[in-house]
Amino acid sequence: MKTNSLLKITSVFILHFMLLFQACSDVDTFTPYNDETTFQFDRNQAISDFKDLKSTHTVFSFYAGYGHIHNFPDDSQIEFYPNSFTLNGNPIGNKLITIEIDFILNKKEMVENLVGTNSGNQILVSGGMVNVLAHCNGMPLELAPTSEYSLRIATKNQIPDEMEMFYGEETEKGINWIESDNDPNTQNNVNQSEWVRDSNSRFTIGMECFPKKLGWVNCDYFTKDNTQEKTNPCLIATTPPNGDSINLTAVCVFKNLNVMLNPCCTTDKDKICFGPLPINEAVYYIIIGKGKQNYYLGYVEKTILKDDVVSINLEVKTLQEIKDFLSTL
Repeated sequence: MKTNSLLKITSVFILHFMLLFQACSDVDTFTPYNDETTFQFDRNQAISDFKDLKSTHTVFSFYAGYGHIHNFPDDSQIEFYPNSFTLNGNPIGNKLITIEIDFILNKKEMVENLVGTNSGNQILVSGGMVNVLAHCNGMPLELAPTSEYSLRIATKNQIPDEMEMFYGEETEKGINWIESDNDPNTQNNVNQSEWVRDSNSRFTIGMECFPKKLGWVNCDYFTKDNTQEKTNPCLIATTPPNGDSINLTAVCVFKNLNVMLNPCCTTDKDKICFGPLPINEAVYYIIIGKGKQNYYLGYVEKTILKDDVVSINLEVKTLQEIKDFLSTL
């Protein structure tokens, strides 16, 4: 009997020890997200890191003396006229030139290309944008001083009267859009138009503008939020505890307008902020990361609150999973 009692006591002790060990093991192996991650945004680095997100790049060639019309899949068009290009201010004659275009219509493509609709402290709603580059034998070209090209963007919607053409300038924070005519009181350089894709096509209806220089061009109008109270919301990122070195980029996407905004500023080493943004606007705050081996994604869907500080946890994602998410915006 003493032996049996001893065995029972020993068994209970061993079982208790095993349960205690298991409980301790669970606590020891639980690893929380890393502490707040410092944003170190560099636009050129971000463009390099996230180049595989892009799906809008178009390349074609033609002889400069003849001009060329290129049709996009949605029946939008871009037309270059004969003898429109110069090299270092000199006509290039009828040489073969190559055109590269990023054609961006929606919020998904804006995020993929890291091109927002910021215009100083104001917000633009985009009707479509392009980045047009031209070169001949590897040398960058410009439009001749008296030349232009035609950008035709197909749309099913009525074009707002406020629609205007903007040129984009590269800054450390992203593209900043400036009215092409430098006149805030005049909106007369984006017109309702119609065109045909080819001789067998029906007419396409949309808007047309005539940029006079290469680079970034956008057909936009300013949001009507002048009377809304505004704030500068900030984001804090936390990352998985896998020891990866992660470069981050952050954007703010409006749910109900074709608007994507780049950050404005960093208030301290742990926060990156946007604004000024209208309070109560429905948005997605999105952070995308690129590590040595993995991609990362974190986002929050919410309305903008005064002095908002939003914490976002990043999770490891595949490139395709990030693209799938962006397609829902």
